[in-house]
Amino acid sequence: MINSRIILILLTSLCSNVSAQDFEVAPVVLNFTATVENPQSINLYITNHDETPNTYKLSFSDEYFGQDGERKYVEAGSTENSCFKWISLDRQEVLVGPEQTGTITLNMSPNGPVTSNTKWMSAFVSIKKEKNADIFNNNSTEAGIKLIPRIAIKILQNFSEKSDVKFEIIDSTIFFNKTNNVLSLKFKNTTEGEVKQFKYFYSSYSETTNKEFQSVPTTTTLYPNQIKNISHNLSSLGTGSHECLFLIDPGVLGTIRAIRKRITID
Repeated sequence: MINSRIILILLTSLCSNVSAQDFEVAPVVLNFTATVENPQSINLYITNHDETPNTYKLSFSDEYFGQDGERKYVEAGSTENSCFKWISLDRQEVLVGPEQTGTITLNMSPNGPVTSNTKWMSAFVSIKKEKNADIFNNNSTEAGIKLIPRIAIKILQNFSEKSDVKFEIIDSTIFFNKTNNVLSLKFKNTTEGEVKQFKYFYSSYSETTNKEFQSVPTTTTLYPNQIKNISHNLSSLGTGSHECLFLIDPGVLGTIRAIRKRITID
């Protein structure tokens, strides 16, 4: 809940024409494991910390990752990984008094065989106004339209991790920028489901000092077909030549991949 309120404060501070509104939402991740035989319901709780009653509205959008790895939002139900068509609500908006909590119930009812693929999308809780900002319109602050503060909710269906974790390195020719000593590469999750335990790190051997070094592993979660941009700042290795291994470890259910490269730091 604390993180949700921090996000709200940051969103509000971006726009000076928004009056201060304070609310929180829980949970911010809805994990569904529904089937045709066993639909599932999860309650979304919205607490109003404002001094006046407010009506809160729930809206949806699909989410995907482009070739650059950037997160993008599009119309709900428009992507193949969306679970939007399986969702129904007991209500789309709720009136909540000061220091009270309202509830919106989300129902997940698959209308066909549930595959092993993880499906996901985003939802947004915002205060209802006469004119809400369009989340797909980059010019929503123009023409007198107020940017409405909102809290993002993640919706996952059949989110369990898979037993056959797979990935591919997009370009094995990794790029090293000698100006800032940053090395970068990309890899893609080709597993049918979400994978939470991808780790990436590097180890090196200095030809000058004969010392070895290993970076602290970074753990990341990837959705199906998501591309991850990796960057390593190698400035801490010191000047001279280094034999480096750049590794991606998908966990106990996958195979570690490594790229070897000789790096010279001026």
